[in-house]
Amino acid sequence: MKKIYYTLFVLVFLNSCIEEAQIPFRSESVKLVVDGGITNDTPPYTIKLSYSGNLKNANLLNLNLAVAGAKVVVTDDLGKSIEFEQSPYERGTYRSEDYSYVGKIGRTYTLSILLKDGRKYVSSPEKLLASSRIDSVYADYQDVVNNSYPDGYQVFLDTKDPSETQNYYRWTAYAYSRVGRVCGNDFCGNSCDIRNGFIFCWVPRYQTRINILSDNFVNGNLIKRRPVLFSPVYAVGKHFVEVTQYSISREAFQFWKLYDEQSSRSGTIFDPLPAPIQGNIVNVNDPNDFALGYFGASGISRKRLIITGRYDQTTIFVNAKNFIPEGGGCSLPFATCDRPDSWPKD
Repeated sequence: MKKIYYTLFVLVFLNSCIEEAQIPFRSESVKLVVDGGITNDTPPYTIKLSYSGNLKNANLLNLNLAVAGAKVVVTDDLGKSIEFEQSPYERGTYRSEDYSYVGKIGRTYTLSILLKDGRKYVSSPEKLLASSRIDSVYADYQDVVNNSYPDGYQVFLDTKDPSETQNYYRWTAYAYSRVGRVCGNDFCGNSCDIRNGFIFCWVPRYQTRINILSDNFVNGNLIKRRPVLFSPVYAVGKHFVEVTQYSISREAFQFWKLYDEQSSRSGTIFDPLPAPIQGNIVNVNDPNDFALGYFGASGISRKRLIITGRYDQTTIFVNAKNFIPEGGGCSLPFATCDRPDSWPKD
């Protein structure tokens, strides 16, 4: 009996020591988000406008977040300007339709955005610097030993850094590869590629992490085996890879460096809320109202790679069987039955 009373006392005592924790709700005001820039590549150039909020995919803007009816203009230091037209098909997307307006090395560019409510945002000037040439792009097949992800190809590049200037780099990359499943006795009668009892479709894979570099420690030397993309293997077939190298300004490098550090930070809900990273686009009538994002001007270099398959069909499906989405992956975002444009047939 004493043991029972003692147990009840301990329970009552512990319960009396518990207090409700009042955790303050943290929120940020809605801000304009700007994504895009100008290069010396062939137009059109793209500027995406949205308001801050929860996005499932950076390429698919929520209708309530996309910015419509804005006037978007880019002007160079000689006074020549071009107005971007709003796309009727892509939410919040504005494109330069004048193909004679091409970014020039050495010119300085400024972005101006006039919203429907009268607010006007202007970027700081960005000088378009030349990019060094990508020497080579290549890939190594890598086994993923923890079985949390399919095996695939790690793509690398080599480039020579100029010694006479301070250089900052950013890289993006994508790959188109086939995803497929065994048809068996179920229905496979659609327009996608069907070969030897397998159904295939094409799915793009994009580099999602910010990939930047300063030449502080490599000035004038070869930048070798820089990883730019991992392309998982889901089916037998070629991988079409394209890598783009951007020259960026020191200010753009600092912005993307802070952005990457915050996006990769892991903490708890009690950590201080990270301060918004201020880019180079500000409301002309309110210096405290800055847009999220960065308008850049970049010289670019591109290089493509076609990766041929390594294993036979059976081995590939044994490797990828636990990772192939239902329906063979053809329901994934941006999956298509059509072969990617401008790539050779396999």
